[in-house]
Amino acid sequence: MIKPFLSVLYYDLILYHQLE
Repeated sequence: MIKPFLSVLYYDLILYHQLE
């Protein structure tokens, strides 16, 4: 499983939302 990948994806989503 690619746990880090999921974590990064989640982080990206959160950052994107915070940026907006």
